[in-house]
Amino acid sequence: MEVTRCCCLCLEKLKVLVDGKEYDEHLCEFTMNSPVFEAMLRPDCFKEGIERKIELPGKTAKQYEILKMALSPQNHLYLLMNLNLQDCIHLLSIVEEYQLNPEIKEFTQQTLSNEKSSIDLLLLAHRHSLGKAFSVHLKNLIKNKVPFPDKVLDRLRNRANDMEKAWIDIVFSEIYVRNTRDRRYHRK
Repeated sequence: MEVTRCCCLCLEKLKVLVDGKEYDEHLCEFTMNSPVFEAMLRPDCFKEGIERKIELPGKTAKQYEILKMALSPQNHLYLLMNLNLQDCIHLLSIVEEYQLNPEIKEFTQQTLSNEKSSIDLLLLAHRHSLGKAFSVHLKNLIKNKVPFPDKVLDRLRNRANDMEKAWIDIVFSEIYVRNTRDRRYHRK
């Protein structure tokens, strides 16, 4: 897959080491779109800035490809159209790790919303504040009467603000009442 290059006349190059391979990139693509890279690549602060060379430990070539698309605004449409679930998970972690524009997380909303609902996806959407995906999965799980373990409810409540906690309590009390009613109905 070809990633569109930046359109500036940036002459400063950057060597990026990923998974044992070295890539030549434009310095501006990294510094203009991420405060983490901007600080790391300042020529007067860190070794990476002086040498114009960074290593991304623990990243695969695929994760680096996603990072490059997220750093380059002209690739955002391609990113939006071609995300799968695994790419969404990588993209969400990359956005947080490198403090990329939070609007990039919105690309994951549609993909996550179209996935088959599971408690794991519900927790993923909640952890990354993806309201639309969270709502879709919660509604599907409730509609399909998926039992929620207490530890899942506790994890949701621990990450929620006061308003979300009240909403979660209301929703889960309704599930409890309905499940209890259903059990009584089936016993008769």
